[in-house]
Amino acid sequence: MWTRDEAVLLCQDVREVALKHNYHVALGGSCLHVGHSQKDTDIYFLPMHGIWKPNLEGLLGALDLFWGYAENISKLTELNSEYPPEPGYIAAKKVQWKLDPSKRIDFWVIG
Repeated sequence: MWTRDEAVLLCQDVREVALKHNYHVALGGSCLHVGHSQKDTDIYFLPMHGIWKPNLEGLLGALDLFWGYAENISKLTELNSEYPPEPGYIAAKKVQWKLDPSKRIDFWVIG
């Protein structure tokens, strides 16, 4: 189970990774709206606008390094059938958190 406080800490931890690649990080899903989730927490990466172009490949590579202790449970840059393609999503990553196997993290990158 994820709580809102745990999910906010996760966002704060990954914030520097996102900023280095010109992305904002945001919390979504049940952790934000309800305050907890039995299934997962949803983290969204949104491109920063300005003179620097967002670096998708750099972000995804950095997230792999950041979550080196996590295991991929879906393809990195393809939305699987559980999440049908929606306008705006350019990448999705689902990882099972090895520090606590009951906790899943879904990452969504908005383009």
